[in-house]
Amino acid sequence: MLENQARVIVLLTICVIDRSLGGGPTKWEKINNILNKNDFSTPPWRAKRGKSTVTMEIFFSQIRRTGVHNVEFMFNIYQTWMDTRLSYDSKNPNDIVEISKRHWDKVWQPDLYPDNDISSYRHDVSKVNKLMWVLPNGTVTLGLRWTTELSCKLLTVQFPVGRSVCRIKFRTFSYRNEVLRLQWKKKRAIHFTPDSFENDLKIVRYKGRICTNDRVSLVRTSCAELRLHLKMDYSSSLLRLYLPSVFVVVMAWLSFWVRREQVAARTSLTTLCVVSMITEKMGVNFLMPEAAGVMAVEVWMFVCLTFVCGALCEFIWVHTLSEFERKAKVNGNMRHSSVTTADLPSVAQLRNRNNVTHTDIVVAGKTWRRRCAYCGIFLKSSQLETCAKILYALGFVSFQVVYWVYFLLVD
Repeated sequence: MLENQARVIVLLTICVIDRSLGGGPTKWEKINNILNKNDFSTPPWRAKRGKSTVTMEIFFSQIRRTGVHNVEFMFNIYQTWMDTRLSYDSKNPNDIVEISKRHWDKVWQPDLYPDNDISSYRHDVSKVNKLMWVLPNGTVTLGLRWTTELSCKLLTVQFPVGRSVCRIKFRTFSYRNEVLRLQWKKKRAIHFTPDSFENDLKIVRYKGRICTNDRVSLVRTSCAELRLHLKMDYSSSLLRLYLPSVFVVVMAWLSFWVRREQVAARTSLTTLCVVSMITEKMGVNFLMPEAAGVMAVEVWMFVCLTFVCGALCEFIWVHTLSEFERKAKVNGNMRHSSVTTADLPSVAQLRNRNNVTHTDIVVAGKTWRRRCAYCGIFLKSSQLETCAKILYALGFVSFQVVYWVYFLLVD
């Protein structure tokens, strides 16, 4: 019994001696003691009268559209800078010490914010999504989880895709560019997760750079910009935009099959098609976003409106020509019925018929000008309408082929 008690006492004595000689405070205890005794909320360059550089790295977890122009970004951003006041001794230079939440306010942090955002907030589920750690040489890393909504500039809308550029500007608010400088990490500063994009969004290219000649306040502060070129899918607009206009153009083509004598029916049908096409075009202007260039849907609407208006103009043309033919036929019948024996030409008149007089030239000129005025030339109204039916259908089919091949394959 006494031997066992002696063994326990010896072991406890050895543990106490080992702790007093070789253990010492842990690295976490060192940082904790430093922050308990000191307050480093002032910038690290104040004592040395120098400047600091904040290096940024960003990880996107989700990018989605919230409107025609607006895009929402969810990301984790990490800021790294040097603060030698927090350095500590360690055998491993890659040791990391997490600074506890109660000491966050005692460590200086850059006042970074997205300059061109519509709305932004930091995540706090289930606690504030924030981390801060320090390396033995005093390198501090601050991590934040952020969601920012931006208004992106739309470059073009070419069915079924649209191209836009989003610029995320990170800026410090109260520190001059001479004392605090923002920069992106030299290698792999921007990261995307495989599921970061929605199905209707794709990243074309991206680039991080430093803002130049970009002053938004009284103090010239440092700014780092991330430019993202996105491709947006508008294939859902097929049923809402394209098919109704196709039906209107086909209805205008069906009006060619209505008899020319049915003026009221044919005029009403073609006018209704023109009004429908104009109404749809106005609706597209409100539905689709404003782009810097000409949108593909604008080209489509303009060509469809041209075809529909052409159907109305064709009917006016053919109807006018048919009326001219009817009057000419009536006048010819009247002349033929009014001819008598006394009106037969004499022999002298028959001899002079081969001689072209000035009156004959005038009459021929009037006939030619009349034909040119009605644009019938050498075609009758029925022949002209048959040609219009064929050319209308072939023209619209050719436009379909060129349009879809260009915007689906070439672009």
